[in-house]
Amino acid sequence: MHKPRRSTPSPQAGKAIELKHLRSAVAAADCGSFRGAAELLRSQQSSLSRRIDEIEHHLGIAVFERHSGGVRPTQAGRDVLRLARTILDEFDASSPPRDPFITAEPAV
Repeated sequence: MHKPRRSTPSPQAGKAIELKHLRSAVAAADCGSFRGAAELLRSQQSSLSRRIDEIEHHLGIAVFERHSGGVRPTQAGRDVLRLARTILDEFDASSPPRDPFITAEPAV
């Protein structure tokens, strides 16, 4: 069982939350498990779990309730996930589409 999260951010929580953290949290919420999210993102479950722990540590809240069948967002987690989806949608909309068949040529 996970220990309860702190109600205020840790003073050591200076590391920034990155897009990969947000994508991991959204995928975990959508899949209902860290394992399913890791498969979806083609990541190791331990890496995804670590990113979720980093978000929770940084924010000082539990984003997910963990149970034997997977994970479920907490009330605070639902607020975080709503914001994460907005950020990811805005970022993805502002990024140029990527063509997986085109590779960048090194500058000469």
